Amino acid sequence: MGETEEGGELAWLGQAAAEIADRPLPAAPLAGPEPPRPIADVDLPPIGLVLAGGGAKGAYQVGAVRLLAEVGLRAAGFAGTSIGALNAAVLAGQPDLTSGAAVLAGTWREATSAAGTAMAPPGAEGVVEVGDLDQVGSLLDGLGGHVLRPGFIDALVERHVRGFLHPVWVSAFPALDPEIVGRHWAWALDGVRVAAGVRCEWIGLHERGLADARTAVLASAALPLLFPPRRLDGGVYRDGWYADNIPAGALLAHTDLDPIFVVHLSTGELWDHRDLRGRSVLEIRPSRPLTPPGRTFAALLDFTPRRFAALAALGYHDAAGVVRRWLGPRLATHRLRTTVMRAVEAVAALENHDYEM
Repeated sequence: MGETEEGGELAWLGQAAAEIADRPLPAAPLAGPEPPRPIADVDLPPIGLVLAGGGAKGAYQVGAVRLLAEVGLRAAGFAGTSIGALNAAVLAGQPDLTSGAAVLAGTWREATSAAGTAMAPPGAEGVVEVGDLDQVGSLLDGLGGHVLRPGFIDALVERHVRGFLHPVWVSAFPALDPEIVGRHWAWALDGVRVAAGVRCEWIGLHERGLADARTAVLASAALPLLFPPRRLDGGVYRDGWYADNIPAGALLAHTDLDPIFVVHLSTGELWDHRDLRGRSVLEIRPSRPLTPPGRTFAALLDFTPRRFAALAALGYHDAAGVVRRWLGPRLATHRLRTTVMRAVEAVAALENHDYEM
């Protein structure tokens, strides 16, 4: 690939991402200009993909994954927490990122199509303000919509988590049994246990039967107050957000993948970088806050189609910037190798020509 071709590929990638980010909210999820052409003839290593938790904000990851797929990256291992666990499980069941991105987008369209219009802001008629713990249940009922209906998430997982073609781990917290300590106290006491140093566990879905794997996904996504903890291997587990919202450690410990892409769902979330084992970690972070001021619960539960489209478009845009910076040196190296090879071939051709004469 020559210098002009390289510049054209990167310019196309940047233009496509900028057009998606700057235009009004799309009428249909992920609608936009023609996708960027893959970077061809460059030997790119398989990547690991880590997907953080964050409820409905996980739509951002749909756009980021689409960009990674369109560039031509290959993912060979996944890890996720909460909504990121569901996204990772869906992707790990597909042969490549291209098909994975399409199936993941379809899963989200199904989940969001059951929603109505965007949720009302705090203080609007019918939305309860949080004044004390007695009001929390009413608040959640007002925000939850279709996602909180009994069995909705279970059915979604059953339809779309159907097996694994790649290794995938989810982070889940070993919780106190609510039947022993009481349902209203268990989640609060688990918070105390996190402060005392209790850590999450990484559960390898690909190492388990399908029923247990689905239970593990539901456990990782069992947000306190919203969803019940899940029973697995004789224990009780709830949302991995408690202590390991960015389970990059699972890929670092169990694979040799390098680089590892981490797709965050907040602008400033911190995590432990101390044990990277010499590998590169590329972080895709939202360039704008995904949580509107004063609407933490709404951001977690706003599974409306319009919100999905906006977050997915932003994820696509932000991933493009990270990939462009990462590919730059590799494309330069590839260009140098190509130039040297062409020079060697030209010299050989001249020598052969002189010999024949």
